[in-house]
Amino acid sequence: HPNILKKQVEIAGYAHAGLFCQVLRVNGPSPYITRVTRLGLLSISSYVYRFGAVALPSLYKRYIVRKIVLSVQNACNIAAASPSTHCQNSS
Repeated sequence: HPNILKKQVEIAGYAHAGLFCQVLRVNGPSPYITRVTRLGLLSISSYVYRFGAVALPSLYKRYIVRKIVLSVQNACNIAAASPSTHCQNSS
């Protein structure tokens, strides 16, 4: 059903500003609501000794984005394989 698929679609993006990075997550839990969630702000240290403290949280944020992408891909694949899903030809 298209409404179920719409609830499962999310957009994940990165916002960069210099040495700062933030992951933004956008989804639509209902037809009239668009929710934007900001995951914690990361600052990349210019000092080598702080690399370990910054690298692990950065990798974790990347893992979260990967899970969002895989979830959306899975939902789209299920919808495409479903015989009840109707696509309109735009031609």
